[in-house]
Amino acid sequence: LRESLNGGAWTTVSASSATSWSGNGRVTGSYSYQVQACATGCSAWSPSFVVNVLLPPPAPASASASAPIPGPITLTWAASPTATYYVLQSQLNGGGWVTLGNVGGTSWSTGVSSSGTYAYRLQACNASGCSGFTGSNAVGITLPPASAPGIAGGGTSTSGAYTISWTAVADATGYNLGVSVNGGGLQGVQYNGSLSWSTSGQGNASYAYQVQACNAGGCGPWSGVTTVNV
Repeated sequence: LRESLNGGAWTTVSASSATSWSGNGRVTGSYSYQVQACATGCSAWSPSFVVNVLLPPPAPASASASAPIPGPITLTWAASPTATYYVLQSQLNGGGWVTLGNVGGTSWSTGVSSSGTYAYRLQACNASGCSGFTGSNAVGITLPPASAPGIAGGGTSTSGAYTISWTAVADATGYNLGVSVNGGGLQGVQYNGSLSWSTSGQGNASYAYQVQACNAGGCGPWSGVTTVNV
C-alpha cells in the first residue's frame, strides 16, 4: 500500500498480507492511496482512492486591539491556516466573555456604548471545528460625557461683577466655559474642574455663556445659554 499527499511522491505505508490498514496522525491535505498484490512478483497498482483530511485550524498566532480613548476599537489578528471564519468574544472590565459573532477576515472594528476596559479573544474555525482561543491586549475607553450641565447665573449686573454656575455631569473631569459678547463668536473663558466662575469689572455689554462637560475622551454637548447684561 502506498500513499501520496497532495499529489506528491508516493510513499509505502504498508507491506503485509493484511487486507486493511488504518492511518493516524495525518495533517490536513488530500491523500491518495494505491495497492498492489504481490507473491513472487507484484501486480499493477490499483486505481487511486482519495481521502481528504481537514483538521480544525490552529489558534491564531497573535491578536492585537487598538483604539483612541473614545473609540472605536480595532482588533486585528494573524490568519490561521485552513480557517474559514473566526469567532470573536469580548470582555468588559474583567467580567464574563460575550460572543460577538463570526468574522471572515482578519480584522474587525466597533464602537462602544460605555466607558471601561475592553479585552478580546478569538478562535479560528472551519468545517471540522474550532481552535482554542487567542487573547488580545486590553484597551481602555473613555467616552465623552453624554449630557450637558445645567447653567445658571444670568440676569442684569449694574456693577460688572457676577457669578456663572453649573451642575455636575457624570464622568466629567473638567468643564469648558465659553462666552459670546454682543452676539459674537464663542470664546473660551475657563477650563477646570470647578462648577462656577466669577468675574468683576466687566464693561457694558451682553454676555451669553455656555458650558460643556469634558474628560479624556472629549467634551459633551454645550449647555443652554445664560445671559448677563451689564
